[in-house]
Amino acid sequence: MAAGGINLKRYYPGITDKRLNNRRFYRTEEAILRAFFGDEYLSAREVARRAGIARTTFYHHHQSVAKIVADYQKYIINKYKRLVKKMLSAQKTPVRIMYERTLLFIVQHKRIFKILLMKRELSVLKYMISKMQLRLVEAMRLPKNSARIFLVYEGEVVSLIDAWCRNGMKEDEINQLLDEIMFLTETARVRLKVLL
Repeated sequence: MAAGGINLKRYYPGITDKRLNNRRFYRTEEAILRAFFGDEYLSAREVARRAGIARTTFYHHHQSVAKIVADYQKYIINKYKRLVKKMLSAQKTPVRIMYERTLLFIVQHKRIFKILLMKRELSVLKYMISKMQLRLVEAMRLPKNSARIFLVYEGEVVSLIDAWCRNGMKEDEINQLLDEIMFLTETARVRLKVLL
């Protein structure tokens, strides 16, 4: 049960592609995100009022205001897992192509990433890079026991992507960002050899 006696099990199935493909659900979700964007301490009643929807409709979308970010983290991670599975199933997808597809994925889900990063949820970006870890370690010619190097490298790449996102996620900057990421990738072993 939630505030006001609403049975959440009946209302809250989560965010999925199938639900977002429903035009009515999508429009309502857009209204919720616009109402929520930028404000940390809103009640479900206030988000619903700003979005122009009933409070029960809000609960069809999210369990609580505090769960909006978590709902989208879960949604984006599940969607990204499918993308990485496709990339890794192709035997030798080059690292640059993997990063390019990752950046395009971020652009395609711009509003979600803006909310996640506004709330300082860098864990999603770290997760995305960690999913490529085996391919990246191979490309950087790092030994298997190079977890510390990879953590530092991951932090460097996350910082670059975070700065790009905060700058507006411009598609025309993707090639420049890719060059910077590839420089970090190609020089990681030399730059971070002290951690080996």
